[in-house]
Amino acid sequence: MRRVILHYPDHAVAKLEEVSYLIKHSDTLKMDEYLKVSDFRDYKDVCQEMDAYIKAMKSTFPQKKVAVEGEEEEAPEEVPAVGFVPDLLADCQMY
Repeated sequence: MRRVILHYPDHAVAKLEEVSYLIKHSDTLKMDEYLKVSDFRDYKDVCQEMDAYIKAMKSTFPQKKVAVEGEEEEAPEEVPAVGFVPDLLADCQMY
């Protein structure tokens, strides 16, 4: 009852009547067709698809090489962190 009142504060009595009707007529009506009674989330397939997509995009957009002075090999360009917020107060300090 508390969940019904929490999720439907204005229509709690009507929802309670619907649920009791479905319970009384459970032999002819399936509650799953009218109410969400279970929640199963499986993200395994989504993760596998994203891994394949990331691999394809890495080959499409390779990292840029930056020439480093004094070295023959080129190091990949460092990518800034996502959501990086610079410390403006530390940059403004006078020495």
